Amino acid sequence: MSSSKVLIVEIERVLGKVTTTLLPIDELVDEIHTDLAHLVRRKDADGGCNGNCGNGEEEKEDEEHMLPSKYIEVSLSSLQLKNDVKQLRRVLDVNPDGGHRRHQGRWRHGTSSVARRPSLDQLWCPPEYSDMTALSLESLDEKLRMCIGCLGAFPDGEAVKKRLLLHWWIGEGLVESIDAAKSCFQELLSRGLLLPAHCREYCRQVHYCRVNPSIRQQVVDAARSDGFLEFDDEGSSNPMLSTRRLCLRDNERCREAVGVRRSGTDTSGRRRWRWRRRRNDDDNGKFVTIYNINQQYVGLESINWSATTVRSLEILQIGRWRTTVEPHHVELAGGDDILLRRVFMCKNLKYLSLRGVSFVEALPESISNLCQLVVLDLRACYNLETLPSSIGSLQRLEYLDVSECLLDDMPEELRGLSNLENMPRLRKLKLCTGRHSTVAGDDELRHLVQFNNLRSLAIVWGINGVASMISLPTSLEKLDLQRTPMEDLLQFIKPSTSSSVKKLYIRGGRLRTVASDAVRWTNIEILRVGYLKNLLCEWCDLESSFPNVMVVENWECDKLSSWPCNHHGVWKKGETVARPATSFVGVCYGMRRTDLPAPMEVVELYRSNNIRLMRLYHPDHEVLSALGGTGIGIILGVGDNSILESLAYEQTAATNWVRTNVQAYSPGVQIRYIAVGNEVKTGVDMRFILPAMMNIERALASAGLGKIKVSTVVTQTILAKSYPPSIGVFHQDAQPYITSIVKFLVATDAPLLANVHPYYAYQYDGGNNIAISYALFTSPDTVVKDGSYCYQNLFDAMVDALYAALERADGNNVRIVVAESGWPRGGMMAGTAENARTYYRNLISHVGNGTPRRLGVKLETYLYSMFNEDSKQFGLFCQDKTDLHSIAFS
Repeated sequence: MSSSKVLIVEIERVLGKVTTTLLPIDELVDEIHTDLAHLVRRKDADGGCNGNCGNGEEEKEDEEHMLPSKYIEVSLSSLQLKNDVKQLRRVLDVNPDGGHRRHQGRWRHGTSSVARRPSLDQLWCPPEYSDMTALSLESLDEKLRMCIGCLGAFPDGEAVKKRLLLHWWIGEGLVESIDAAKSCFQELLSRGLLLPAHCREYCRQVHYCRVNPSIRQQVVDAARSDGFLEFDDEGSSNPMLSTRRLCLRDNERCREAVGVRRSGTDTSGRRRWRWRRRRNDDDNGKFVTIYNINQQYVGLESINWSATTVRSLEILQIGRWRTTVEPHHVELAGGDDILLRRVFMCKNLKYLSLRGVSFVEALPESISNLCQLVVLDLRACYNLETLPSSIGSLQRLEYLDVSECLLDDMPEELRGLSNLENMPRLRKLKLCTGRHSTVAGDDELRHLVQFNNLRSLAIVWGINGVASMISLPTSLEKLDLQRTPMEDLLQFIKPSTSSSVKKLYIRGGRLRTVASDAVRWTNIEILRVGYLKNLLCEWCDLESSFPNVMVVENWECDKLSSWPCNHHGVWKKGETVARPATSFVGVCYGMRRTDLPAPMEVVELYRSNNIRLMRLYHPDHEVLSALGGTGIGIILGVGDNSILESLAYEQTAATNWVRTNVQAYSPGVQIRYIAVGNEVKTGVDMRFILPAMMNIERALASAGLGKIKVSTVVTQTILAKSYPPSIGVFHQDAQPYITSIVKFLVATDAPLLANVHPYYAYQYDGGNNIAISYALFTSPDTVVKDGSYCYQNLFDAMVDALYAALERADGNNVRIVVAESGWPRGGMMAGTAENARTYYRNLISHVGNGTPRRLGVKLETYLYSMFNEDSKQFGLFCQDKTDLHSIAFS
């Protein structure tokens, strides 16, 4: 064979090896993208209003979601790596199946195709712009170049809120309307020139962005060449007089670079600066935009407030623009009265922000001169006490924010919705009841329908608020209801009165019902509910009432356990949520019935219903065999209490019991706890419990099964006092025994098993002092206030009484496992199918929150029981395996 042919063969071999190597590399890069994408989709555990649905909850929520510049750089580097791999495979002429070929088909390397995961470039931009070489400003028209040029004013890597950019573009006339501004923003985003700084799990839209680091220099160069902005050597925006945009920065080097020199310092330490005028600079003072980037003391003495300046100025951002870092102090230097009077002469001003500026106590009446003003942002001006009455004459105003301002009163012109009709262009409105906020009485809400341009409406009710039926504007797209006083959504709005609303947020309040068989909210696409402790709604009912909903968020709504939301509390249409089984709720396998299904069928019933925990009262070997390999966790009882004496006095008896009932099924059966004794009568009969527990524990340790915890099952009768819960104490007859048992539990880090039955307490009381709502978790308000602990249900009170008794017995760190809790569906007082269903569903949704005394500590709980027994109808299933209550265990 000639040397050239040998070389070709060798080349083919090497290229084949390269192709084979590239395939796993490509897959690994995809995995990198997937891992990074999880961060993009993540949302802040605050998700809700954290009990305070006041102003600014979304911006505070956003602070937890900001992605650092390092993340952006890593993402882009991995994207470049992915593109390099693709280019190399392209050169090798890789076919879609993962093989490679020459034109004549002489080379071929077969492999199975690999399913691709979504990558960050797919998340950020469409395929046509995924190649890094497409990230260029050359193809942009003049309008888009100027729009992205605005971002050059902000420090490199900073996240900028979308709304700020839209307002800037509108203010300068770069776009004609808010819709056009949004279109430009989306275009820059889709091209990959802007990157999202964070994503909200419930929302596909981007609310914060950064300039793509790979084209940051292009933005700087384009802004400089277009005369849009000037920059210093490090690429920071410079307030050059040759441009019509002035960026205020606390940067000594920046000022020196543009001919700024220090004129002096006043007695309060505030810096004063003046500009050195350039020769032949006809545009001096003709500023369109003045933007404060990070200056703390804003004086603007250098500005020549001539008639030219007054006519030209359209955007003035004096206050803070950052919402995602610790706010810096901003103050007007040289007296706010003088500066504001000058500002309010600028009749063409469209955008004015004093956000977060300190020591501004009042605005002059001359604000009425700003007849073109579209945006007025006064948020967090904490010293602002009054607003001028002339503010009501600003008819072009679309955005007004006075949240976090401690206003003594609102001017008459803004005090009611009927007065706001003088501002017909308002697009976003938040109404609050009470002092310091725009007040809208119930009779005022009828005026809402007249705001034809309103797209976003938030209503926050006060403590004594009431709600009556209203009609909403036909243009309204987002409705945010906070601290709702109504119990049924239909008491306030109906589909016919809110046909344009696509986003419905309900946070806090008394709401109990959102779904109805007779009503269909076909227009709602996004539904968010939070902090609604009384809301009851099955998922099937929600799907029926909201048939076109695309995204649902459930945050801290205890009774919505059936909603198939992910670990962020979000459900998205078309996505399959892999939800783990409820790891702390199980069911007791009662066997006191003659016609029960075979153990193998029962175990399969547990598995098919996602029940991952079982209490088995005695070691039935047929059941234990069926449990092998299922992963179901077990509380295993030693059997009848009569066996305790032999287990206590004979170590061999305990060893044989462990060998026969535990060791023989290990490790296939996941035994968590051994219950030595069940509700042993208080007093002398308890003397066998601790010795038996110790012998069983020693036998487990000898068998290498020391991870299995040994405990005993008690009931409420072991307490001498239990009301209020904080005085819980063990009965005097039990103390000689229980005190030693608690010491054993502390030493072995084992829980105390307790049968907690609010039903029996309710039955014993006869309904005289205990309301059934208190026993069924349906009480709307606190029933028992015990010092700092508030109890809304009897179950918590009973558990916390046991915790209080444990603490008095030096068992502060002993946790409780509820080994039984149930409600009969018949044959006893208040024993109905509806009551049983209500109790079980509410119990499941509640125990994950802990109790007032152990708030946030999940309470492992076992429902009583799987089937009806001959004498008790507590079963969740019939003996034919029919589900009696339709309870979701995941």
